[in-house]
Amino acid sequence: MQQYAREREDFMLLSLTGYERYMRRALEARKNAIVNAWSMEDPLQRENALRGAWRNFGMTWRVANNQLKDLRTKAWRTYRLNLITCGPQADDEERGGYGMDSQF
Repeated sequence: MQQYAREREDFMLLSLTGYERYMRRALEARKNAIVNAWSMEDPLQRENALRGAWRNFGMTWRVANNQLKDLRTKAWRTYRLNLITCGPQADDEERGGYGMDSQF
């Protein structure tokens, strides 16, 4: 079980690191789009550019959150399948862990 728990936790850390990198790029893109929008003299163009920057960021954020959720679910599903291979005497002593992980 120790090995399976280690694998699950390593996968969680890797998933979160990927999420952080993805969101950092999204925030950089948002920053650049907003700064560029504010350099536009035409108010209508500026307004459209600002809306676009926020809309693109929102879509990127939703995609990133869904990917993180899917990876988290996969890590816990794999852990539980590995638990089954340990035999009927193996008990999931970390029952509440998945619920806690689902909070981030």
